[in-house]
Amino acid sequence: MNARRNNRRGSTVIEVMMAITVLAIGASGVVALQKVTSSANRNSRTIAVANEVARTWIERLRMDAMLWNYPSPTNPTSDLNVDTLWLKNHIKGPDPTKTDWFRPTNGNDICGTHDVFGRDEPCSGGATVQGPYCVNLRLSWVREDQRMIRAEVRVHWVGRNEGDGAVDQKDLPCGDPATVDDLAAKGIFRVAHAVTMVTKNEAP
Repeated sequence: MNARRNNRRGSTVIEVMMAITVLAIGASGVVALQKVTSSANRNSRTIAVANEVARTWIERLRMDAMLWNYPSPTNPTSDLNVDTLWLKNHIKGPDPTKTDWFRPTNGNDICGTHDVFGRDEPCSGGATVQGPYCVNLRLSWVREDQRMIRAEVRVHWVGRNEGDGAVDQKDLPCGDPATVDDLAAKGIFRVAHAVTMVTKNEAP
């Protein structure tokens, strides 16, 4: 009878505590992995949206270049600063400096800011409109005959908004390229960059 009772005894307190400890360690690992996965998914999504915004502006610049037709063999007058929207008055020399970045805006429905889905934000708030994503452009001549333009698109957003020097989304300095460079160097901003060439659609 005594032998039978000994075989039926339950677990000791120490065994239960050890089992709980092993379970807790395993659970904490799963929670940490889930946190890392969630952060990676969020970063991947923001990068994907930023790249899509950059591609959108590349296409806008290419479409804008379609309106750049003159000078041509029959018309010596340039229409670059007359008919174009984004290219006009922004093209610099072959060696642009950091100050050549500008925020594109038509003063109406496009202000160089985009929402979390990459859509243009309206300009109803004027220059103070801020979005998760901001766009800067830089344009420079490639050829001496001024028939080809190097177009750079920079999309930036807040990648870290905690700690020293953190910037809240509502304080995003879309129109201040020097500040963007400084915050990107500190890791507070993340930047997606795209480059293309646009050429004149020469008329007869």
